[in-house]
Amino acid sequence: SCREMLIRSGFLPDGSVQSGVYPMNASFVFSVNGRASTSAGKLEQAEEVAGLLKAKGVDDINLILNGIFTDGLYQTDAYTVLRSAGGTKQLRSLCDYAAAQNIRVYAAVNLLTEASASKAAVDLQGNKIKKAVENPLYPYVTAKAKTRYLASADNIDQNVIRLLDRTGRLPLTGYQIKDADAVYADIG
Repeated sequence: SCREMLIRSGFLPDGSVQSGVYPMNASFVFSVNGRASTSAGKLEQAEEVAGLLKAKGVDDINLILNGIFTDGLYQTDAYTVLRSAGGTKQLRSLCDYAAAQNIRVYAAVNLLTEASASKAAVDLQGNKIKKAVENPLYPYVTAKAKTRYLASADNIDQNVIRLLDRTGRLPLTGYQIKDADAVYADIG
C-alpha cells in the first residue's frame, strides 16, 4: 500500500500516524480537455481508491478532483460535471460515501486564468498576460500545455460568483484553486 511504502522509505514513521496531522491528498485527473477521448478516469474509481486507503488505516483523506467539469483541466466558467467521469449523480454518490467516511472532496478549479483574451489582465505596457497551463498527463494525452490568459481583477470576482452559483448545490467540501500560482506582477 502507499502508506507502507512511505513508512519503508522513511517518509512516515512506523506505527500509526495521528489523524488530522498529515492528511493524505489523493489527486485524480478525469479529463484533460473535456472530451471523452481524453477521459482518464471515473468518479467510482476515486471512491474505490478512498475505500482502499481507509482499509489500510489512512483516516485523514482529501480527494482532489481535477478536470471534473466541462473543458476538463482547461475548465472555463461552465461547471457541468463531465458525463465521461460519471456525471452529477456519480459525484453526489462519491460525496455521500466520503461524508460517511469523514473524507473531504475538493473540486480543482481555475479562477485566475481565462480562455478569452477579452477578459485578460494586462501588464504595464498594455500587453495581455499569458500563462501556460501544464497537462499532467502529457505525453499520454494531448499537448504538454495550453496557453491561457491571467484574468483581470474584475473577472476574478465574476469567476468566483459563477463558480458558487453553478456548483453551490453540489455536496463538495470545497475547492482547490489550481491556477493559484498565477503571478500578478509586471516583471518587465
